[in-house]
Amino acid sequence: MTEPETNRELFDRLAQHGWLSVELAATMGRMAGFRNIVVHGYGGVNLEIAKDIVEHRLADLITFATAIRARLS
Repeated sequence: MTEPETNRELFDRLAQHGWLSVELAATMGRMAGFRNIVVHGYGGVNLEIAKDIVEHRLADLITFATAIRARLS
């Protein structure tokens, strides 16, 4: 098996192998895409989206960390 070429592909593979739910993998893939916009400056950053993530989506990161930690223990 080859290395994933993108972060989205990595999350898809984690879902395919039962490490993440399909829904969480999709959410993390979208977060990775937003991260790329912020870090690499692909266009302007929509501050409303950034605010929504900080206010409502941080639990997704905790869910991701919990899912991975559960598989590693």
